[in-house]
Amino acid sequence: MLHALDFLRDQQGLNFDAVMLMEPTSPLRAKGDFAGVLRLLTEHWADADAVVGAGRVQLEQPAVMKSRSDAGFLTPLFGVDEGLRNTAWFPYGGMYAVKVETLRQGRSFYPSRLLGYEVQRWQNYEVDDEFDFLCVEAILNRFQGKLP
Repeated sequence: MLHALDFLRDQQGLNFDAVMLMEPTSPLRAKGDFAGVLRLLTEHWADADAVVGAGRVQLEQPAVMKSRSDAGFLTPLFGVDEGLRNTAWFPYGGMYAVKVETLRQGRSFYPSRLLGYEVQRWQNYEVDDEFDFLCVEAILNRFQGKLP
């Protein structure tokens, strides 16, 4: 991303305040997501440096996660906290907006002043293997190729 920004600045004379990254491995985006991510960053320009698509954790809840000892015994990974069940969010990515200066300084799309743009359960897939692909394909078939 920085290489592209440098090229556009140096070769084309173009400068930007913010940039968006839409990961091709996370193709499930709803209508309005592009504008929503940018709107969230714009509305919080003074107190946030970036936005990432984030969703409530649905499967591997921290409240029930376990640690496995060398002997195979399972023990709670975290203290029993039912609040984790309600507050666990995961930055599923797929959509990022970040201030260019923040990206240049920190070289990350995850600065400390990071907002989460809420994505729906059906959007929480990143195609890393065949099983992820099958899930995304099933969702696209379910919506007949027209995502909400």
